[in-house]
Formats: sequence, C-alpha cells, structure tokens
Amino acid sequence: MLKKGEVLRGHEFHYSTMTYRDEETIPYAYETKGLRGLKQEGYAAGNIVAGYTHVHLGSYPAAARRWVEHCLAYRQERYMQR
Repeated sequence: MLKKGEVLRGHEFHYSTMTYRDEETIPYAYETKGLRGLKQEGYAAGNIVAGYTHVHLGSYPAAARRWVEHCLAYRQERYMQR
C-alpha cells in the first residue's frame, strides 16, 4: 500500500519473462530501478498486484502497517457479507 511518491525496496530473482500480446495496454504495477536501469514491472488490476519483485516491508514500515490495515478491513467486510 504505497502512496504516490513513496518508495519500497525489494529485489528480483527470476529466470523467466512475460510476453504480452499488446504491450501498450499492460497495466504495469510499478517501476523498478536496478543494474539494468529503470523499467516498468509487475501487473496491476483492481486489488491485484503481481510481479517478480520481492518487497522488503522493513524498508518502509508505514506501508506494512497500511497493508495489514487493508487486509483487516477486507476480512471485516467479507465477514459482514455472510
């Protein structure tokens, strides 16, 4: 749960790549900055964010707190729907 301009640290380690049929319509989740420069990464749609980056929530505790708060709110909402 990041707000615009906030930064969360992480690292990537993978041996595969994703290929899209239409590169212009990809809802990228975030931008990475590393040895290979800046690049668009991940996939975002609705409440889903997927990508190769392993985030380190200890690098920004406020983001970790907000993520837990959102998880608890989601659980409460789902519980109330029963």
